[in-house]
Amino acid sequence: MIWVRRTILFLLVITLLPLVFISIVLLRLNDTFLNPAFYPSLLEKTGVYRFVMVDVLTSALDEARDLDPEALGVDLDQNPLSAYGPATPLLVDAVNRALPPEDLEAMIAPATLGVGEYIAAKRDTLTLRVSAQGRVETLVRELKEVMNEANTYDLILAQEMEPRIRESASEALESDPNLTRRASYLFGSTEEAADRLAEASRLILTAEWLQAQAEQALDEVTPFLAGESDNFEIRVRPTEEQVEAATEEAKAILREVDTYNLLFDQEIEPRVRDAANETGASNESASRWMLHLFGADGDATDRLIQAIRRIVTSEWTRAQIESAVDEVTPFLVGESDDFEVTVRLTDDQVDAAAEEAKAILREANAYDLLYAELIEPAVRDNLGEAVSLPYGVEITEDELVAVIRQAAPPAWVRQQADLLIDDVGRYIAGRTHRFSTEVSLIGNKANAEGILADLADAKLAEVVRGLPACRKAETLAASNRLRYGLPSCVPQGISANDIIEKAGPEVAGSIRPVVLALVPNSVRFTDSSFRSGIEQTAGGQDALDLLDDGRELFGEGWNYGSVDLRADLTGSSAETLDDLRTILADGYVYTHKDLRDDLAGRGDIIETLDEIRTLLADDYVYNHEYGIGERPISRMVRDLDIMHSQAMAVRRFGWTAYVLTPILLIGIMLLSGSRWIDRMWRTSAFLLVSAVVSFVAVGPFYDALFAPGFDQAHADIMARSGGDFGDTFLLVANKVRELSNLARSEFVGGVRLTSLILTGFVASALLVILFRTRIPPRVPRPRKVRAGF
Repeated sequence: MIWVRRTILFLLVITLLPLVFISIVLLRLNDTFLNPAFYPSLLEKTGVYRFVMVDVLTSALDEARDLDPEALGVDLDQNPLSAYGPATPLLVDAVNRALPPEDLEAMIAPATLGVGEYIAAKRDTLTLRVSAQGRVETLVRELKEVMNEANTYDLILAQEMEPRIRESASEALESDPNLTRRASYLFGSTEEAADRLAEASRLILTAEWLQAQAEQALDEVTPFLAGESDNFEIRVRPTEEQVEAATEEAKAILREVDTYNLLFDQEIEPRVRDAANETGASNESASRWMLHLFGADGDATDRLIQAIRRIVTSEWTRAQIESAVDEVTPFLVGESDDFEVTVRLTDDQVDAAAEEAKAILREANAYDLLYAELIEPAVRDNLGEAVSLPYGVEITEDELVAVIRQAAPPAWVRQQADLLIDDVGRYIAGRTHRFSTEVSLIGNKANAEGILADLADAKLAEVVRGLPACRKAETLAASNRLRYGLPSCVPQGISANDIIEKAGPEVAGSIRPVVLALVPNSVRFTDSSFRSGIEQTAGGQDALDLLDDGRELFGEGWNYGSVDLRADLTGSSAETLDDLRTILADGYVYTHKDLRDDLAGRGDIIETLDEIRTLLADDYVYNHEYGIGERPISRMVRDLDIMHSQAMAVRRFGWTAYVLTPILLIGIMLLSGSRWIDRMWRTSAFLLVSAVVSFVAVGPFYDALFAPGFDQAHADIMARSGGDFGDTFLLVANKVRELSNLARSEFVGGVRLTSLILTGFVASALLVILFRTRIPPRVPRPRKVRAGF
């Protein structure tokens, strides 16, 4: 039966070898992977928290600076981090001040411990709780300081806002031919105009204002991000100082550029020329005046434009424009719901217009034309076709008018014309509603009396000398007729000179009562006669309407208000104006609703945002119970469940190794010999071999079974690297490999150490057993008996 015993012994020894190894592995598993505290300590040993807060954050920020703006989801021309973001070390330091690695460890370590308890199957529920309350406010405060230190707002203005304003201004100017023409006239080119507008924007949109708006926006958004509020409202509005600066800058630009000449060259002069051409073509009387005054229509228009330039001065124009800017500004910024711009000529300009009219008349020597057109018609109204004097003398209307005109001194004509121009000018300018200019003709009549007497004498002589000589039969009758008037023939014995001498005084004496009595002592010109003349000679009722419009324009000024502006706007321009006024009055408003609308359609970003807000507000809590509910979708949770189930199996069946090992040792001991000493050393020898085999086999065993899995996992991670944050991904992958290597080292090193300790202990015990039989027993020496006892 000895071979049966030896066979059983052999089987027991063969079983002991792996059972000892399994027991050692189980012991080490309990100290590492099945120990929940192993995982937080592993993270602490590898410096994961500082690695995340410094190395990973630095790498991610550096790579983010190389991304296109579209990848960041911002509508900018360039990456904001690389263009005007603070330097990476400044940002990293700020984040670490807001959340030091030690605080991150305090936040994450409890969750890591919970994961370890779930992996070790110490509990069947996985509860993760991460608290970040109070961190957002600290981070925002640090962010404000960093952006201020890095001059971020100056960079934003210089590299983002100013180029955009320049581009927008250039596009707007080039989109309208009229704006392009005016911009080129005023600034030289649309590019220079856009540059000037961009320069003005820098004086209005200051870095201090931008900083205030940004910090206010951060303060408004922070409670929303921290989950303390479900809404936010960012309102960006111009300050009173900015409105004032914009107004002054607009005035400054108008002073710098040649606005006055622009108005004349591009607006007023073309309109005046068109009006002059239309008037000359449609009105013969007006055309005759132009030809008389200037010689040609083109010369008339040039002289009229010159007169307008002297009346409408650049100083007055600038004052009107600046006044309009001051009037419109409150309307644009929403401080007022309406505005009214009034452009009105001053009294000095009305006087200047009258002086220009007089100057034109003097230059053209046109006072005679003024006399013929205004005074003579009034004189003719009281005359007939001819005036009959005694002795058959007749003075025609034309002759009488010519004599009256001849009797009018040039100085007097100019004086009367100047007075009339002054009165008419004030009437047209709306300074008076009525006018009545009286021109006295008494002096003219007195001067004309002698001229008319000479004319009458000449006519009398002509009439008398034209009479035939009387025959004898006609002499008596002619002589009798001569007493009362002009005979039909010259009586015999009387000469023509005798008749002229006799009739001359009577004819001359009738000039005053007969001829000059028909001429009024004065001619009065009123607004009624002026309007009547305009109606008859300049186009009828349309001319009167034009006159009234002009009087209203000159008298009350040209009024343009908000109602007129809205009437002139077409299409969506009115809505654009209202939107602009709303923005300038109430500011540009961006709310949580706008944010969610902008994020819609971008994957699960809204859900992620809400999860972050929940984390920051109420702590992040994740609950998972093993074997309850549907299979988790997350691969990480599935892996945790697998490890949990394996740990459960180890805990459920691992005790068998601890129980079977002593049983095997006892069986081996009983079958190893007949003497206890032999049983003991042989059993120790078998146990020693098992320990040595465990120590030797742990390396190849682990390398063959576990190492390929870790290496393949790392290779898979490396294969998925690349993309926008490839370097950061590799950095994290290498850190994960470091963690796995440390975990392997902890486990394998513990197994080898346990095997080595067991080897040493069993070897020592075996040596004691083996050498105990070879050590002679100690023989006690006999006692010496002293004398006397």
